[in-house]
Amino acid sequence: MRAELGLPSVKGDDEQGGGMMGGFGGSMGGVGGGKGAKRPISVKFEIPYFTTSGIQVRYLKIIEPKLQYPSLPWVRYITQSGDIAVRLPDVTGV
Repeated sequence: MRAELGLPSVKGDDEQGGGMMGGFGGSMGGVGGGKGAKRPISVKFEIPYFTTSGIQVRYLKIIEPKLQYPSLPWVRYITQSGDIAVRLPDVTGV
């Protein structure tokens, strides 16, 4: 499986610190610094029914007599992103 993520061009308000809300529900920019400061972007995502290892779980049965967990005919799993900060190069040529 291959997933690609494209970000539209986003410009913040340089005078106000770039506190613009992006289409992903998170804050784009907003980190203090000078006018030419490189601000990180933050993207939060979930990929349903996908594991990075490629393991597929179709049936889960837990055998534990004391706690008596129920056996489920199907299992849902979600791969979640970690915290990654990426600094983009300055494209203004300064």
